[in-house]
Order: sequence, then structure tokens, then C-alpha cells
Amino acid sequence: MGHQPRATVVPFPAGPQSGGPERAGRTGSRAVILRPWGDQDADGRRNEVWDELLRLVDRAWSWRDPETLSELETCLQPLGITVEMDWS
Repeated sequence: MGHQPRATVVPFPAGPQSGGPERAGRTGSRAVILRPWGDQDADGRRNEVWDELLRLVDRAWSWRDPETLSELETCLQPLGITVEMDWS
């Protein structure tokens, strides 16, 4: 509750693949990306850092080696400082 969903962009093909059969529903026109918040998203850069954290967690989960844990720690350190500043 109280959670506001983030916008989701779903990529889709803009036209027939070269050399392949044309499928129903393809128009050959370019895809349009909807950005509900435009370039005014104040949390855009911060969200990128959180997305990177999730990517690194997934990698660390898969590899379970010292290098990926080190990358995770490197990402967490500045993120932790930012969170501390936001909450102080």
C-alpha cells in the first residue's frame, strides 16, 4: 500500500525482420516509447543506481565469488551514503 508503480516500457518489433516472413500485426513503422514523466524524473539517476544494484545482486547470486561480492560492496557504499543523507 502506498507504493506507486514505476512506468514500464515494453519493447516490441517495429517491422519485419530482414529475410524473415512478415507476421500479422507488424506495420513496418517505428516503435514509440512512452515516457509518462518525460525527462523530468527527479529520481531517474537514483533509480539507475538501484537498477545497477539489482543487476549486481543477480550476478553475485549466480557466481558467488569474491569479485562479484566486491562489485556489490562498491555499489552499496555510495548508495548507503545517499540513503543516509535522504533520511537524515
